Amino acid sequence: MSKKMVFRILFAVAVIALMGLVLTGCSSPGGGAEEKEASKGETIKIGDVKYTVTGVDKMKEVGKEGNIMKAKGNYIVVDLTIENIGKERAEFDGDMAKLWDEGEQAYDLDLEASAAACSASGIADTVNIWFGAIEPGETIKSRAVFDLSPEIKDLKIELRNPEIGSEERGFVKLGI
Repeated sequence: MSKKMVFRILFAVAVIALMGLVLTGCSSPGGGAEEKEASKGETIKIGDVKYTVTGVDKMKEVGKEGNIMKAKGNYIVVDLTIENIGKERAEFDGDMAKLWDEGEQAYDLDLEASAAACSASGIADTVNIWFGAIEPGETIKSRAVFDLSPEIKDLKIELRNPEIGSEERGFVKLGI
């Protein structure tokens, strides 16, 4: 085998290994960006936003009459207080929160169920923030809803810095 061929093979192996490291770092809760950790009831500061998980429930359905959503498994409903302590508007979208299980499997926010849960929360000023914004100095209450199989446990919610381009994130252990 020629030196040129050996070099090409080693180069290909190195590229594949590097891609694996990059993809792993971006897809697991132990990835390379700055991370913080808290438990339910504790406030966690991520960028210019403070998040507090104030409650967690398992439900079979969310919403109110005329807009009831039924879970395929169980809805995990996470009640949050979110405060913008920055000087600029904080904009949120559906990628700002994910749920992780004990095996480091990620679950996306159920946007439709989150909207239904916010409208039916019975908590004054509960806002569906997942496609919205919080002005500087403003504090809101919201709900993040995930549809999971009933046997999934040891959950933590990943919350992200809403600043564009930031990889800063934090995890809150939910105790379920």
